[in-house]
Amino acid sequence: MERAAGNPYFLEELMRAEAEGRGDETPETVLAMVEARLLRLDAESRRVLRAASVLGVRFDARAVAAVLGEPAVHAALESLAKQEWLASVGGDSYAFRQSTSRDAAYAMLLDADKRLAH
Repeated sequence: MERAAGNPYFLEELMRAEAEGRGDETPETVLAMVEARLLRLDAESRRVLRAASVLGVRFDARAVAAVLGEPAVHAALESLAKQEWLASVGGDSYAFRQSTSRDAAYAMLLDADKRLAH
């Protein structure tokens, strides 16, 4: 896959798109591909990822719950880990599998949401 140009994450996303039957409609950049994948998530998962993105690449589930103002985020975080957006790094801690995923989620926040979350 020469489109990946040596970027293993882009290659992974291209392979994921092909496996999902979307190989012919993939965006030209890895960031655009991740943003398109992010938009296909359900609203709650996107909301949890956006909240987590404010906290950095590695974060604690309790911190995400505090940002969202609700205690029940564990199921969403586990689901996002199964979908390979996040990795469990022990206890209640998670990390974005790729910084590009965090960047894409953070870019979806409105300025007012960023100010409120920070």
